[in-house]
Amino acid sequence: MNTRHGLLLFFLLLGIGAYAQKDTVITLKEGDIIARGIKKGGVFTGTWVYYDKFNRLMKIENYNSEGTRHGYSVEYNAYGQIQKENWYDNGTLSGPQTRYANGIRTSEMYIVDGKKQGPYMVFYANGAIDSAGVYKNDTKVGTWLRYYDNGNMQFSTQYNEAGQREGKERYFSSEGAILAEYTYKNDLPEGKYTEFNKGGGIAVQGQFRAGLREGDWFEYDDSGRRLKTVRYKNDVEVKP
Repeated sequence: MNTRHGLLLFFLLLGIGAYAQKDTVITLKEGDIIARGIKKGGVFTGTWVYYDKFNRLMKIENYNSEGTRHGYSVEYNAYGQIQKENWYDNGTLSGPQTRYANGIRTSEMYIVDGKKQGPYMVFYANGAIDSAGVYKNDTKVGTWLRYYDNGNMQFSTQYNEAGQREGKERYFSSEGAILAEYTYKNDLPEGKYTEFNKGGGIAVQGQFRAGLREGDWFEYDDSGRRLKTVRYKNDVEVKP
C-alpha cells in the first residue's frame, strides 16, 4: 500500500474512532462479509469498513446522515491491493474515479452526476499512457490518442460534439513512422485515404465516399512505381 492510500485509510479509520466517542460502533455480518460502523435511526452513517471471513479488508465507504453513500470509497482485493477509488455525491458517482489491477493504476476519469466528464486516461502496467481523451456528458469529444507501451503514438483521431469521428485520423508504427492517414465525416471514412510503406512513401492511395471505396485505388512498390490500379463503385470492384 503506498503512502497516499495509507494516509487515506488512516484518516478514514480515525473517523470511526471520532464517531465512536458519541455513538456506538456496531458489527454486522451477512454471509461471509463483516461490516463495522455506525447506524443512526436504522441507516448507515459515517465511515463503514467491510472485511471478508478471513478478516481481510475489502472496502471502506462513507455515508451521509440519510444512509446514502457520500464522499470517498475504496475497494481492495484479497491480497490487500487497491482495486477501485470512487467519490460519491449523495449516492451518485461524482468526482475522480480510479481503477487498478493488482494494485497498479489502469484508468482515471472524472464523473459528474453519474456521467463521464473531462479527461479520461488508460494506463499500461508500466505506468505509461495507453490512451487519452476527453468526455462530455458520457460522449467522446475532441482529440483522442492511443500510444504503444514505449510511449510512441499509435493513432490519433477526432470526435465531434455528437461523439462521431470527424476529421483526420492517423496511424503510426511503434517506431514512430506514419502508416496510414485518412479523414472521417459523420463517423465514416470520407475523401482521400493513404497508406505508407516503411520508408514513408505511398503504398496505397484512393478515395472513400460515405465509408465506401470509390473510384481508382492505386498500389505502389517501395520505389514509388505503380503496381496496380483497382476501380471501385460503392465499394465493389469494377472493370476500368
